Amino acid sequence: MFSTIFFYAVILVAIWCAYRISVTDFRRRIIPDVYLFPLLLAGLILAAFYAWPCDIKTAAIGAVFGYTMSAIIGVIFDIRLRRRDPNIISPIGMGDIKLLGVGGLWLGTTVLAIALLCNKGQDLFDNIACIDNFLSEFRNVTFVLQKSLAHTDYLSVYKQLCEQYLSNPHCSWLNIKRNEIQKEKPFSLEKQLILRIYLPYSTGVFPTECFTIEDEVDYSSLIDMVKRVISNIPALEVFFSTEFIYKEVGKEVNLFETIDRGIESLQSMLFAIDEIIGAAPSQERKTLLSKIDKLLFHKTPKEAWFVDDYVFYR
Repeated sequence: MFSTIFFYAVILVAIWCAYRISVTDFRRRIIPDVYLFPLLLAGLILAAFYAWPCDIKTAAIGAVFGYTMSAIIGVIFDIRLRRRDPNIISPIGMGDIKLLGVGGLWLGTTVLAIALLCNKGQDLFDNIACIDNFLSEFRNVTFVLQKSLAHTDYLSVYKQLCEQYLSNPHCSWLNIKRNEIQKEKPFSLEKQLILRIYLPYSTGVFPTECFTIEDEVDYSSLIDMVKRVISNIPALEVFFSTEFIYKEVGKEVNLFETIDRGIESLQSMLFAIDEIIGAAPSQERKTLLSKIDKLLFHKTPKEAWFVDDYVFYR
């Protein structure tokens, strides 16, 4: 009883610290240690004594990974940006580096490493390869399920659940695109940058044109373009954000929202299968559920992957 109460008490402390960090970072652009260290301690306690949300070994590796990678990226950003403007403030400070270390402690390497797959810093060629792999794996899940139930009385149940959970527009679209890439036709991906400038009494939204693999502008050039726009604003400081949106060429549907819905549909169908069968899940279904559960990309707000916040000081 005490163990359970203590567990939820630590969770509440962690939620409070995370809330205060969010508010302070938004209002003052700093991440205070007075909230960061209790969040770190809460993560250590949960990993060490409850193995939640990951065991202590995974938490330790995640903390080192998060801190080291963010520190390296921060130093590289700082060196490159200061060569162009000695007075500029790097978008990655020590607070951000420590926060990513704490995030790695809480989440392990899974959610941090997934950012290295499909992300705004890569060129379209690399991101297309990631999406092609995802589309293939998405369709392979149903093949594995069908194989595990092929010689049982539940094959008809599987087909009914496929109709119930996987016949929605999102899953149908994913399956169609998978069939297209199987015919050696890479996914037609385009990206668009949205610049939002936050002024005292209004917000300006400035979308750029869409870029494909034929006419892509690299990430650093896009950020340089944004900086030129910001530098023309006559203010001592300017808060702004950049958002990258990925879509199929010629379509307006946000690609990653569709991927989210597809993953959630698969997970729901797996749960429904186990509930109807009533027996312990097969090894194939256990493996699938484990992989989906570890794929935290669809559980994380997309702002964490595709939106960056900045402040420009004149």
